[in-house]
Amino acid sequence: MNDFFARQDQARRSTLLLIGYFCLAVILIILSVYLAARGLLLYASTEYARSATPVSWWDMEWFLWTAGSTAAIILAGTFYQISQLRQGGRRIAEILDARRIASGSTDLHERQLLNVVEEMAIAAGMPVPEVYILDRERGINAFASGFNINDGIVCVTRGTLELLNRAELQGVIAHEFSHLLNGDTLINLRLIGWLHGILLLNQVGGSLLRGLSYGRRSKGNGPFLALGLALWLLGYLGYLFGQLIKSAISRQREQLADASAVQYTRNPLGLAGALKKIGGLDQGSRLRHPQAALASHMYFGNGLKESWLSVFATHPPLEERIRLLDPAFDGCFPKVTPLPAPKPQQGYVQRPQTCVAGSALNGAAVMALLERVGTLEEAQVAKAQQLLRSLPPALKTASENPLEAAALLCALLLDPREDVLERQLQQLQQESDAVLLVNVSSLRRQLSDLPPEIRLLLIDLLLPALRSLSTRQYRQLRRQVRLLSDADRKISLFEYFVRQLVIRTLDRQFRIGKIRSIVQIYAMRGVAQEASLVLSLLAHLGHADPESVLSSFQQGARVLTEPGVQINLLDMKDCSRLQLDQALVKLQQISPQLKRKLLAGCLECLIADGAIKPAELELFRALAAALDCPVPPWMTVSDPK
Repeated sequence: MNDFFARQDQARRSTLLLIGYFCLAVILIILSVYLAARGLLLYASTEYARSATPVSWWDMEWFLWTAGSTAAIILAGTFYQISQLRQGGRRIAEILDARRIASGSTDLHERQLLNVVEEMAIAAGMPVPEVYILDRERGINAFASGFNINDGIVCVTRGTLELLNRAELQGVIAHEFSHLLNGDTLINLRLIGWLHGILLLNQVGGSLLRGLSYGRRSKGNGPFLALGLALWLLGYLGYLFGQLIKSAISRQREQLADASAVQYTRNPLGLAGALKKIGGLDQGSRLRHPQAALASHMYFGNGLKESWLSVFATHPPLEERIRLLDPAFDGCFPKVTPLPAPKPQQGYVQRPQTCVAGSALNGAAVMALLERVGTLEEAQVAKAQQLLRSLPPALKTASENPLEAAALLCALLLDPREDVLERQLQQLQQESDAVLLVNVSSLRRQLSDLPPEIRLLLIDLLLPALRSLSTRQYRQLRRQVRLLSDADRKISLFEYFVRQLVIRTLDRQFRIGKIRSIVQIYAMRGVAQEASLVLSLLAHLGHADPESVLSSFQQGARVLTEPGVQINLLDMKDCSRLQLDQALVKLQQISPQLKRKLLAGCLECLIADGAIKPAELELFRALAAALDCPVPPWMTVSDPK
């Protein structure tokens, strides 16, 4: 499935399926608890009150009491775990004692991993995720986690770095990126939260048994021991339900991730080689951390001891996965030995870049452009590698250090006009320390004459380092960005793009502002005014004369028009930044297929004159970022060369 929007729809349906499984498991557990409690009562009435009125199996009051208390325990455990996961993907890495790899790491294995992750992220048009390593794990494994592409992290074991060559490592990382792009990581985080509630009964029963076994023994403890044993056994039933749900959700998505990884890298033998090394390694893909079972459904390989019952397996059999990638596989696994440290990457080569061409753009090109949203292709990865090699070394180094990255972001926002620049520097001097001002001045000179797509590339590269700022440092940077972009009392499209991608992404991590719950809107009539504003702004920015503005607007509006829905051209004065901000907040709530339709209308508007200008691309990427749709920092109809 190559369509990003269809994959997002499929992920949403999987979430609904997960809810259904969860509700079914809760109902069965409630019935089991009721029957167990009623059975104990019947046994007690038979043993100790033979003359009493016989107790029946059905009692509405008892059922409501047991159902309410059981549901309360399950929901309490679920909400507690969900609250623990509010930090997103990095929380899972912290639970497993993973170490975040600094962007400027000089370890050659870690440097190679960071390069591969950067290439993949830039090719996909998504923010570069944070990278973690499980230093104590010698098996070959990895996982990705996060609520969405703006919150993603990638984590690998030490064995993955030391035992895989670059092609094999690229295959593993491509597999994990497919989980991020397909929306699997959100499902996996929800699965952890919801299953914790189901498993809580097992923990309550076990605690009760341990408490009674270590306490004073008495005959009166018998019913409590029986209750503890019943809860423990019923909790184990919850564990079985949890494993079944994990298997039902994750096994198919692992196969899809393998297929996507091959599509991204065009090298099935790289991914197959990584899987073969898992089979040939004594440790395999197992993790030894005591909390490894928590995220067993998220791993690249089976992180736990192989189950004798395949129905509980969260991953397809290893040999089956390999044969789908390498039909010639004979079942013999190679001997695995540590690899020498990779060679340092060659120096960067400064090459002039062009942003967007458009001599032959037409309506048919829109489908080709949309197909690149949220996807990775071999040509895109090659283009990302070329862009990274074109980046001046000093700027690449600055993007890897948190404080220098903050200075680089400020330098990118400096205006070339002398009067505005002077005002910006004065405001920076009031809000910043001397070190930042020196860094900004130094970086400003190196940023001169950079092509637009390199500037956009730098924004993507800055994010991992900026995530390492303290909350105080980030709040200060946030104020500085606002002052710099408002210095001329107007906001350029590049400044708006920075606010949408960087500030919106980091606000989530530093928990600034309200995190809105997404309410799906499925029809264009729900956002007709907002779509009119976005299309109108694109049309005005791309053309100077009213006739061309109207023509390009109408070309985009034809895609969005539905029965009973009118998309109207607005005056430029009605397309202010505040109105655009409000429109994007509303547009965040639309369904994946409606996002596809909106972006298609925008692209039709952009290509009306046969070219996509840099300013138009910046606004389009800002819009796509607001909708959590990854777009690379270039956009051409033909494959990037």
